[in-house]
Amino acid sequence: MADDPKAKTKTPSKWANPAPVRSASTDFEQRRKLWEALTAYITSNGGWVIGLPGTKHLRVEVPRDSALPAKLMEFGYSLRHCGAGTRITPKGDTETITEHSSTRKPIIRRYAGIVPVDIIEVELPGPF
Repeated sequence: MADDPKAKTKTPSKWANPAPVRSASTDFEQRRKLWEALTAYITSNGGWVIGLPGTKHLRVEVPRDSALPAKLMEFGYSLRHCGAGTRITPKGDTETITEHSSTRKPIIRRYAGIVPVDIIEVELPGPF
């Protein structure tokens, strides 16, 4: 009986490291927190989040030649370039018009700025 191959196989011990138990609510909460943190970082650094909240791929518009994509790659995120476009921003050019031989205040006109942007997707980690 000592040469029986079934006797030589070992069964897992009771102290073996079990696989972590994950719940869908825990995954959703982690994804939401990460999405909110990245959105805050992107918007504070000149980007615009245009993707749906809580998705695996966060779609972002950044001004052309922005350092933001390189910074996200330094943080370890996988990026994918999805194209280019334009975005109209409220911060554009300002024109001041003064009338000669007049004592009235100058007229200030603001024009919306058209900004060329790159569209990228940031792949968020995790099983979702």
